[in-house]
Amino acid sequence: MGLQSLIKIGGFKSYQIAVIVANQVMKVLLGRGLSLVGNATLTRALSLFSGPVGWTIMTTWTALDLASPAYRVTIPAVLQIIILRLKHNTKN
Repeated sequence: MGLQSLIKIGGFKSYQIAVIVANQVMKVLLGRGLSLVGNATLTRALSLFSGPVGWTIMTTWTALDLASPAYRVTIPAVLQIIILRLKHNTKN
């Protein structure tokens, strides 16, 4: 979510940098930059990503990641370690 905040804080300069970088990458890969329509599409996608739609997508993605099998093991293990440390520190 930090990238979304940086885009918001950077304002128009963020869009300029994104278009410049995308054009340079396309020049290296294809020998020519993006068209005007490509640049407009890129800036529109960035504005969607940094707005409420992007926040919703990132929240959903985070929730799905937290529900994955790894977290169902990791979070209880971390909690168990916290409990053990608290017990150990209270004895000393």
